[in-house]
Amino acid sequence: MTGWLLLSDRDGPVGAELPPVLNEGTLVVELSWPLPVGVLLDWRSQGQALSLFHHPASGIGLLWRDGGALRRFLLPGALRLDGRLARLAFRWSRAQGRWTMQLDDGREARVAATAGLNPPAFPAAALAALCAGQGVTRRESSVLWFGVMRGENPPARLPWIGIAAPVMTAAGPVPAGLLRPGQWIATRDAGPVRLRALQRMDMPSRGSHAAIVLRAPWHARQTDLLVSADQLVGLSGLEAEYLFGEEEVLVPAGALVDGRSALADNRRATAPGVSLDLGGRHLIDCGGACLLSAGLGAAMPPPLRVLQDYEALPLLALLRRQKSTDAA
Repeated sequence: MTGWLLLSDRDGPVGAELPPVLNEGTLVVELSWPLPVGVLLDWRSQGQALSLFHHPASGIGLLWRDGGALRRFLLPGALRLDGRLARLAFRWSRAQGRWTMQLDDGREARVAATAGLNPPAFPAAALAALCAGQGVTRRESSVLWFGVMRGENPPARLPWIGIAAPVMTAAGPVPAGLLRPGQWIATRDAGPVRLRALQRMDMPSRGSHAAIVLRAPWHARQTDLLVSADQLVGLSGLEAEYLFGEEEVLVPAGALVDGRSALADNRRATAPGVSLDLGGRHLIDCGGACLLSAGLGAAMPPPLRVLQDYEALPLLALLRRQKSTDAA
């Protein structure tokens, strides 16, 4: 899947069954900044406990209790961030005999880090109960989401579309979650293309991973679309041609958020989505909205120019002005 083993607010593992004990892994917690003082997250069950706490002078600490054994892991010092999000990663490896704790700004810029020896081994059942919310006695709103993953680096954010998005096929529109490999998908740039594979995923949907709601009729004609912030969306019209000399351009959905035609959706903890592998990057029709397929391993370049977030700003300003005129 995406490297996640467990995700908060989700029952059961993300992928395959877990071993009884996790001798290595990474606990990732995304936090809204600034943090309150005190216990941020507390879980307890049958003599075991895991707590995350913060104090502006001493830093961020993680406490793990298993019976009579108590371990504390501290990221010390006054921690300062310029942004509104932070990501804490606690990595442990019994094979290496080492643990690390790191805080970054959610964009890979490190704020602070520490390390130590003799890491614990975590029972998978304890971490699964924590993520499912079973035994959680306290969780501050600043704890946006958390999860347990393989490796040291969080899985990259992926473009995806919601399972209810109506994808145009040779037989008409089909909800993305009901598509099957082998079906013919209607594309705007290459005609009918056979669906090679469909990757299903459950991803965090808060903080930096918040999904985007593309609202009708601004994007799709009749229904709102749920997509990831990294999903590329086609925008066309005189405004695009005036600014970029292109009839149509692609913009990340996250750059479209304006509080009206596109909204950041923080209501759900996780969001189910799919990624369509068409053997290349093609423009698909989702209820009238133009979305770029994001098949894994597709090497060909996109058929349209992709705007960076800063390039999209003047285009969005013109489009919003046009919308206001239309509304009046």
